[in-house]
Amino acid sequence: MQALDLILSRKTAHDYARTEVDEAIVDRALLAAHHAPCHKHTWPWRFTKVGRATREAFVPTAVALKSQGRATPLPEKAAQKIREKLVDPAWLVVVTQVLAEDPHRRQEDYAACAAAIQNMQLALQAEGVHSKWGSGDLTRHPAVLEMLGVDGNLEDVVGFIWIGHPLAPPKGVPRPALDGFVRRLP
Repeated sequence: MQALDLILSRKTAHDYARTEVDEAIVDRALLAAHHAPCHKHTWPWRFTKVGRATREAFVPTAVALKSQGRATPLPEKAAQKIREKLVDPAWLVVVTQVLAEDPHRRQEDYAACAAAIQNMQLALQAEGVHSKWGSGDLTRHPAVLEMLGVDGNLEDVVGFIWIGHPLAPPKGVPRPALDGFVRRLP
């Protein structure tokens, strides 16, 4: 695939079949991520491959988060859907950012991590594998951070990257015309 075609064809998959993806594909995507632009060569990204057993351990926390504020317990069917979203994708790669003390450096490092995630997602797309960049409450929950071995004083989770084969072809969101986002100066 040509680069522009690859970028324009990438769509986020939300529901995954419980099928395997060769670890070599994930490793190539991580190599692509590691070659993202990094302004001051700080290499602030860290990647954690999270297996299904650990993701299964996330389920009670995810269900509890979804249950917050409810007058009644979460229905079993809803809890099962949460479990499937966590466990069914072939892979989960958690991307964390090593936290610099300087606020400007921290911002630049976040941008580098975001570029790494984009590289990873495009590399996966090139191999016919889909992904989703998640950043919800679960990615910041203390119990999950502990299971991941992430010290929140030293690292921040930039995203959970879900990887696998979708249950159905992902649908894109129509984008507004580019003209409305480009300024021209003399």
